[in-house]
Amino acid sequence: MNHAEEKETQTWLAILAGETVAGADPNIVFEAEALRAVLQCRLHPPQLNPNLLDNVIVQLQKEG
Repeated sequence: MNHAEEKETQTWLAILAGETVAGADPNIVFEAEALRAVLQCRLHPPQLNPNLLDNVIVQLQKEG
């Protein structure tokens, strides 16, 4: 692994751990934050309000 790849990997892992990395490539930030969000939802699923969810679905259907 070259220095650039090692730096990208460290950046990716830091963001995945919830840290902020100044000057990080926006694509790396997006990917790592997206994976972090998915993992958090799988570990701690949000408690959805069924009535609110029904209202949102109805509104989305109205808007097409």
